[in-house]
Formats: sequence, structure tokens, C-alpha cells
Amino acid sequence: MNGFTTDTPSIATLLSKSVAREYGPTKLRVEGTLPESLSGTLYRTGPAAFEVGGKRVSHVFEADGGVSSVRFGHGDAYGAYQMVASEGRKRELAAGVPLYGTTAPWHRRMLAALKGEKKNTGNTNVLFHQAKLYALEEGSPPTELDPESLATIGETRFGDTILGAFSAHPHRVAKRKTTYNFGLRYGRSPFIDLYALPDEGAPSRIASIPLPAAVLLHDFIATENHLIFFVAPMRIVMWRAMLQVGSFSNLLRYEAEQGTEIIVVPIDRPELVRRFTVDSFFLWHFANAFECGGQIVVDFVRYPDGSSLFAPLTASAPTLDLGAGLVRAEIGLTKDTFVMRTLEQSNGDFPITDPRFAGAEHNLVFRTFSDGKFNGLSRYDARKGHAQFFKGDLNQDFSEAIFVPKDANAREGEGHLLSLVLDAHSAKSHIAVLDAEHIESGPIALVHFEHSIPITFHGTFVPA
Repeated sequence: MNGFTTDTPSIATLLSKSVAREYGPTKLRVEGTLPESLSGTLYRTGPAAFEVGGKRVSHVFEADGGVSSVRFGHGDAYGAYQMVASEGRKRELAAGVPLYGTTAPWHRRMLAALKGEKKNTGNTNVLFHQAKLYALEEGSPPTELDPESLATIGETRFGDTILGAFSAHPHRVAKRKTTYNFGLRYGRSPFIDLYALPDEGAPSRIASIPLPAAVLLHDFIATENHLIFFVAPMRIVMWRAMLQVGSFSNLLRYEAEQGTEIIVVPIDRPELVRRFTVDSFFLWHFANAFECGGQIVVDFVRYPDGSSLFAPLTASAPTLDLGAGLVRAEIGLTKDTFVMRTLEQSNGDFPITDPRFAGAEHNLVFRTFSDGKFNGLSRYDARKGHAQFFKGDLNQDFSEAIFVPKDANAREGEGHLLSLVLDAHSAKSHIAVLDAEHIESGPIALVHFEHSIPITFHGTFVPA
């Protein structure tokens, strides 16, 4: 999913190899010299347990999550790794058989559904908020973890704020000092529930936006004044979901004729929501958005349809080649207009920007990169219309890069990229540290784990 190729089976095998080790903070070997300015902790999560009772899970999205941390400071690095010990995982380990998801026999998953039980895998993203760490997945509340040991504390709904799910893609707006998120609530009348988590103070629910159908909605984006959703026509087949019938892919259907709905929600006046439909397209991830010249400007990775979701992303063969071009859309602030143009055509995804510019105008976008000859990372400068590439080894899988500013007053893009790399040559993983202004020069330091870490999706960096 991060740019590996199907003709490197050693990488594919390692990407779906369960992590056998769990441990607290342990000093890691550093190759090269870590920047003095790099001080803080990198957290990442991804599927990490691909068997239940000796049986492989049928879909990588259903694997229990494992969280890694690397604490940087004074030229050293300390790593930790723990599984997300959800109540569902505990029940499965006790039973010795799959109880949830499409891996479990129909009667077991149906029984779990009737009892209102599901497994919160925590395998997609991590959120650090008000000094607390949370593991996130698409359809469940956050799971709180201990930031030091990574031990699981348990689910939270922030009091009674979260009505149903809490998406794995929260976005912070720097100027507002608030993190926003959404959750999909299914039923006879589906809704998008909108949430605000201020840096200080209690979380709140902003609004609930009705949906015409049950959809799969992976990400959204925020400006300083608006929350923006591109709702692709990836519909959930509800009768299959309710009766727990079929595989993961059987639960979804892409209906291109329905178009993609654009939803724009004013943060301070959510009742003034605007929504209109354009020709269909699909996306996994946004980079950032801002407002300029009467337009809402949105950068994201655009796919022509939803076929990437139906690739054989099984636990035994995680061959989803996730990658497309970087696109900029402009949405009228007061009119229902929508125009797209391609910024950069290389095959990539997992776009990120300098977090200090979240919700505000940015120039730089960093992504994963793969062209069949190289795997690596890219840096696109919108002001110059130019891209730089670090072209690494095909036998290495590069995760989403996390940008860490050199200091609070650094110019945009002045800092370092941190990417978790799975190396088939050594059958181990490491953190690659790159100068974000000169990524073509490759890593300036490597921080080595003594084991492999399988496919990971997202992470965050918390300054010391």
C-alpha cells in the first residue's frame, strides 16, 4: 500500500508478517548523525497481527493494530512497540478462534453483531491530543494508549461526545488551535457527525450532516473557516453488512453514475452547509486546504474510480498499488463551482504538508513515490511547479513521511522527513531521516529496529 511492487515477494511477505515482539522503550542503533533539532517522539500504527487462532485474517484492514514509537533527543533514539489490546482482541485470544470480521465463520460474526460487539483494531492512525495518545481506526471510538509504554488503556468517547465512529483522519487547523474530525453513523438515516477537539477545553460535537446513502468516507480536510468533504459514490451494501454476508470487498459497490458530492460546512455556521454533485472520482487522502481569492483551494491525490479499493489487499498478498497524481481543486466560496487541475503526475499517495500551515496557504506537499523502478518520497513545490524525488530501492517500502520543522520559526519545509522503511535486504525496519529541502540526497541518518514492522498507514510527531 505504500508503493511496493508485486514482483518483490520478499517485501510482500514482510508487509504481512505479524510482529512477534512487544517491548517498552529500548535504545535503537543509529546509523549516521541525527540532527540536533530533532527532539520528540514519532508514533505510527498499522495492521500487525495477521493470524487469529492460527488462521490468517482475510483482509489486512481487519488485522489488529500495532503501534511503534521512536523518541529522538540528544542524538539518540529509543523505540517501543505494542499491540493494541482491544477488548475484541482479548476475546479472540481467549477463544483461540476468529470472532469478528470476514475471517470469522458466519455464525460467529453474526452472533457478535447481534450482541453489539466489534473489534476496535486501532490500526490506521494515531492522535496526540491534550497530552494523551489515541489509536484510531475507521469505524470505532478512539483507543487511549500510554504515551510512554504504549500499553492500551481503553476506548473513550470523550464523555458522551462521540455518537458512533470517530474517523482515523483528524485534521488540526493551526490558527484555530483545534483538531477537527468526523464519524459516520449508519442506520435507516446515515449521518456524518462533526467533532471539534480544541487544544484546551472539552471536545464538542459541531453538527450532524445527513447523507442520502451509506457510503465509505475515508478522509476530509479543513481550512480556517470550513470543513470540506468529497463524498465519492462508494456505497455500502447494507443488507450484506447487516447480515455479515460475503468478503470485505463484497460489502462495497462503486456507483459512478451517482457522481461525487462536494460538501462544504462553515465551522462557525454549520447549518449553512452547501452541497452539490460533480462527475465521479475517488480519493484516499487530502494534503491540505486553504482559502484564497474567493476560492477554497484543496490539494489531494485523485483516482478516476474506486478500483484501488477492490485490489486483492488480503493479509497474505497485500498488493494494493496505491498511487495517483497530485491534484488541486478550487471550490467557489459562495458559488457551487468546482474546477480541478493536475499539479504533479507521479505515482504517489499519503500527501502531507508542514503542520504549521494546516488550514492555511501552503506551497510544499510531500508524498510517497513509486514508478516501478524506484520506491521513495517526493517533494512538490506549488510556487515553482517543480518536484524533487528521493529514488530509493524497490526492495524497500517507504511509509508516509512525517514532516518535522527545524524550529518554530523555520521557513516552510525547513526541517526533516521521517519515514518508516521496511527493508527486504535485512528483513528489518528502520526510520529514514531526510533533509526535507534536499530529499534527492537521501537519508542523513537511519534508526534501526531489530525486527520488521509490517505495512503501516499513518503517524504523528510530538515535539519534546
